Amino acid sequence: MAITEIASYDTYLKNALKSGEEQMNKTIADSNAIYVKQGETIKNLYSGKIADSDKEYNELERENEIQEWINRREVAENNANLGLTDSGLNRTQQTAVKLSAASNAAEIARQRQSMADSLTREVTSYLADIE
Repeated sequence: MAITEIASYDTYLKNALKSGEEQMNKTIADSNAIYVKQGETIKNLYSGKIADSDKEYNELERENEIQEWINRREVAENNANLGLTDSGLNRTQQTAVKLSAASNAAEIARQRQSMADSLTREVTSYLADIE
């Protein structure tokens, strides 16, 4: 009698495990679907933030280019008024204007990359938290 009780217990245990396995697989699949959806939401949110910051930095680059043009015109006009259009001072000042604009452009590019890196790190951190 003990052998049949063991056999029926084994059968019962196998059926219980099978039933639990199906529920576990369903729960895992549901959980994975939620994680995927959360990951997509975060990626979409941050890609929008990155695009917005790119627009801001593009505006800063345009302002820098305009300021360079204004500075060159101002230096040229001042030197023309002083009769120094072909002087070394004029060329030196024009070079200084170009160097200043290039320095500002490099700083804007550095800030842009820093912002993009920061947002990318945040996305990676959130995605890791979701996982």
